[in-house]
Amino acid sequence: MRDIRDIRGVSRSWAARPALRGLVAGTAATGVVIGLAAISGPAALARSHQDAAVAAKGAPSYAGQAGSGHFQARRGRFLGIVPSQRARASQATPTANGSPPLTYHGGPVQHSSTVYAIFWQPAGYYYSPSYRATITQYFNDLSQSSYKTSNVYASSTQYYDKSGPGGSKNWVSYNVRLAGSVVTKDALPAGKCANYTMGDGSKSRRCLTDSQLQSEITKVVSAQGWPTGLGDEYFLFTPKQLGDCFDAKFADGCYDPSASSSTAFCAYHSWIGASTLYAVVPWADLSGGCQYQVTHSPSPNDDGADIAINLISHEQNETMTDPLGTGWTDKLGDENGDECAWLALSTSYNGIGDFSQTINGDDYLMQYEWSNRATRCVAASTYPQPSGSFTATPDGTDGAAFAASATDSDDTAFTYGWQFGDGTSALTSSPSATHTYASAGTYTVTLVIFDGHGDQVRVVRSVAVS
Repeated sequence: MRDIRDIRGVSRSWAARPALRGLVAGTAATGVVIGLAAISGPAALARSHQDAAVAAKGAPSYAGQAGSGHFQARRGRFLGIVPSQRARASQATPTANGSPPLTYHGGPVQHSSTVYAIFWQPAGYYYSPSYRATITQYFNDLSQSSYKTSNVYASSTQYYDKSGPGGSKNWVSYNVRLAGSVVTKDALPAGKCANYTMGDGSKSRRCLTDSQLQSEITKVVSAQGWPTGLGDEYFLFTPKQLGDCFDAKFADGCYDPSASSSTAFCAYHSWIGASTLYAVVPWADLSGGCQYQVTHSPSPNDDGADIAINLISHEQNETMTDPLGTGWTDKLGDENGDECAWLALSTSYNGIGDFSQTINGDDYLMQYEWSNRATRCVAASTYPQPSGSFTATPDGTDGAAFAASATDSDDTAFTYGWQFGDGTSALTSSPSATHTYASAGTYTVTLVIFDGHGDQVRVVRSVAVS
């Protein structure tokens, strides 16, 4: 990745970007990003008809947000809203934006994250191939690093729901897979929100509301035959100069306007219907509102997608821990990513840009995530992980017996997540399991061993069934 300029031929010289360079001058010491806290007081967003469905699901109420001097990272069914710099004010070295710890509200979490990327490129709008390639590379890097502890996604495994045996804890897994990516050329509908001047001084050419973005996601998912469920998440990427607003009222929240606004956002996540999870990530490479303030450049891969990747990480970790707004939040409604948005990072410089994470050998500038265990924002998991193995005794298709063993330096109780390789799975509190296969063959059996803190290890082996 150090020679990415030569590989892609799309060098975007830092010196040629005076607006952003002027923004960050003098704000960060070498090797450290200085972030700003999200604290301002937006008016409450009018609740949509879907919010009634949220209440019916038992979503927690966060009374007292409006006018509290705190950026509303949750507004109705809009979750994990990343504020632009125009929606927050400076605060001296905060440890969190909200009011942690995160507490559990009874709903589901994700136990794996299957990703689908939708790049909406109507006629007259454009994504460079490198933009799409960098985002695809990022998702694939996350997949290759699944179950490792070396990046921020590992911090999310400490959270759980109660869908285990007998209502026991069933932990989040850092298990990411990119299953599909598409460029859709669908024409834009007529805008339902007014055009506005964006963070870099350009004006939006069309402005779409969240309901219109939902319609496009639903259309693409149907056309592709993609699945929906709590293990799947759709990332909709919208192009440069396409404005995005929650609804027709500018004051309720729009993507990175140049004018000061207490409801300006960079990205958010939510859901459609019962369980179609999605995140909206607009073109974020605008000078100012949605970029980290760094010493050199916020683009360690020399591409506009670098800015979007920070937002992807924020929204994906929040979806893992709070997909429907009934999972893990603090008393203000902030999720794990909200607590740490735009706060200080330790960074390095790779000769192209500043980065805070190296994932599968590639560099990215990404925020940290909140850890209840560490009581702070963290870059990775530093806790000891369990180790383990399993044996298999295939007795033909009448049944196979599996026996796991596990050890851990800080836990003695374990749960065992089995995937038997034929589409069936089981979560057990016992290290022993049996399974009946419908036909003979060789199956890839996966076991994930969880300790009492959500630390986990994955063991995979082939099992021949006669």
